[in-house]
Amino acid sequence: MPEVFRKIWSGECRWNLALLPALQYTYRQCLEVFTDPTDKYDGPWQNKFPVLEVGNGDMLGIDLSNAEHNPVVYLSHEGDDSVHGFWLGRDFEDYVDRLTMLGSVGAEDWQILPFVSGPRSLLETNSANARHWREWFGLQLPAGDV
Repeated sequence: MPEVFRKIWSGECRWNLALLPALQYTYRQCLEVFTDPTDKYDGPWQNKFPVLEVGNGDMLGIDLSNAEHNPVVYLSHEGDDSVHGFWLGRDFEDYVDRLTMLGSVGAEDWQILPFVSGPRSLLETNSANARHWREWFGLQLPAGDV
């Protein structure tokens, strides 16, 4: 396995509407800890609709704070800000499309880190790492879908 991908040990594509109440409960518990909307770390937790609890306890949420943009955002619960607050898709549909183009790479921060370059980069599906990943993993995309 190429060194840049050594921390990618799983992949996932899982959402379950039946789990949304429990996910919302967990999110609200997090908001009891991350209370300050002006704080660099607490702020990204505010005004989100949780869509996935990541295996390491972090979350992905849809940002509801702006009517124009509803990006999917990575929310770290342990103080690791390597991708905390990063936009992974312009909206949920865009996130799912990008995730699919990366073969449903795992959702933990260390697994998506090779595919983001900054807070608003989104999951990069045409970066050198993304192309290398697809080539190594044997993923083929239809022409024009990058």
